[in-house]
Amino acid sequence: MQIRYAGTQDIPGLDRLLSQVLTVHHNGRPDLFRANARKYNEDELRQILEDRTRPVFVADNGAGNILGYAFCVFQQHINDNILTDIKSLCKDLRLLQCHAQCVGMQ
Repeated sequence: MQIRYAGTQDIPGLDRLLSQVLTVHHNGRPDLFRANARKYNEDELRQILEDRTRPVFVADNGAGNILGYAFCVFQQHINDNILTDIKSLCKDLRLLQCHAQCVGMQ
């Protein structure tokens, strides 16, 4: 199992996992989430993957199968009224197919 930066070759795997997440959300709250929709289209995913200020990592099983992802974004609030200037990394982590393999623990 390898955790690595995602590339455009990972778009099909990311799309598959994002669709699984959408299905879970739709099943739980069909009043809020559409069925059979996409969070990002292929062009949007490509733009995200090419933006180094928004790193995306994938869990790759070594055979090119994407088992999980982490979409990240750097945030920094310079001269904010209440927040310090510290830079933080926020993440949206999904390891839907990784629980049995404990990928999040590696």
